[in-house]
Amino acid sequence: MAAKFKCILKRVAIGFALLLAGLLVFNGVLAWRAQQRLKMKILELRAAGEPTTLQELAPKHIPADENAAAQLAPIADDLTAWETQFLHEFLVTKLGESWFNSNSQGLLPSEAQLAVIEPILDAYPKILLAVDRAATAEQYGSLLNYDVSWGQFMAETVEDLQSKRLLANYVDAKMRALAAQGKRDEAVRFGIKLLQIARHYDQDPLLLNYFVSITIRGITIGSLNGVLQSGPVGPEARNELDAELAKQDAAKPLIRALKTERAASQEVVQSIFPSISKFLFWPLENCQAELIDFYNQTILAAGHPWIESHDAVERIQAKANSEATYAKVLVPKLKNVFMVENRNIVELRCLRVLNSLNGFLQANSREPANIQELGLPDTAVIDPFSGKPLKLRKVDKGWLVYSVYENEIDDGGELKGMKDWGLAPPGYEDDDSNGKNSEPQAD
Repeated sequence: MAAKFKCILKRVAIGFALLLAGLLVFNGVLAWRAQQRLKMKILELRAAGEPTTLQELAPKHIPADENAAAQLAPIADDLTAWETQFLHEFLVTKLGESWFNSNSQGLLPSEAQLAVIEPILDAYPKILLAVDRAATAEQYGSLLNYDVSWGQFMAETVEDLQSKRLLANYVDAKMRALAAQGKRDEAVRFGIKLLQIARHYDQDPLLLNYFVSITIRGITIGSLNGVLQSGPVGPEARNELDAELAKQDAAKPLIRALKTERAASQEVVQSIFPSISKFLFWPLENCQAELIDFYNQTILAAGHPWIESHDAVERIQAKANSEATYAKVLVPKLKNVFMVENRNIVELRCLRVLNSLNGFLQANSREPANIQELGLPDTAVIDPFSGKPLKLRKVDKGWLVYSVYENEIDDGGELKGMKDWGLAPPGYEDDDSNGKNSEPQAD
């Protein structure tokens, strides 16, 4: 009986050993296939000169006096001090609360508000000097450390974002203060500097930095809209703004952001699953390969306006949803990323129209018959959501320039409900008529 039991046990042991050997072979085959698949995709990217790791995103060394990032870094404490003083001496007061609310709608500060704002702004001359130097610097190289862990890198990135936000708020307040004093040309030029700095910020990696860069543009565009709607601006300042807006329109920062996100995704996956051993590393390598495919397809779509890319976005979403990979987590955010990019393009083009309109009204003493009469290039007035010219309307408080937005229907400039998207005169969104008294221009 004992001999028979030993025989059975021996057969079970042999069977288990064979099964284990088979699993090892199977795992080895899967690991080899996953490694080769990922290796080929990485080699293809490197052959095209594209970064594939976080470390490869690190910028080349730039001398401090030529690096816009190095010019801005020393004013981090000044910006924090300015915000603290601005908050305690102005924003928390009744006068400040009123200005803050109107500020969000593009209105300029009153004389009483300006009397408080101006000394606070002037108390930090180093910020003005740094803005001048950073805007004129031809190069930008992030000062972040790319040789640390993913978690450390993200912590440094978040800290850096705070300074960017404060800088945008300072410039916004300074522009509105200048415009309220009738110094519209100076306000426009100061806004141009922040737009130039935003283009520098486009060099920073990841979608997180991209969103901040777009937010900075939005703040600046809102301020410039208020300036242009408040009165005439000189031809030189308008020409400088037009040239910068043309550069902004051609920049396509989303493509670069997605390429950096693709490179960093390798570290992201490894940081999410740090405990998985090398023995079962092939599922992660498959995931990394699929993420590369996901970003490759997304980058191709990002080079086109929404009217041309929305079908591609839907296909990318459907494919990612059908796969059990990390890419599925990114799907809900994908459309929003494209919306942000195309809304930014709309705002840039709307501002360019308003800038040209400012000059047209001065030169002709009449309103344009349509948007084409402004003489801008056709591509500068195209709505990325419809493929047709942007809408231009004269309203009670100024001019309304807008896109038909996602529904591709002209809702008369209803920006408050986000049926349309664009730029409106200060106070327009508080008006119950909200465009009912507007005069549409011919398309």
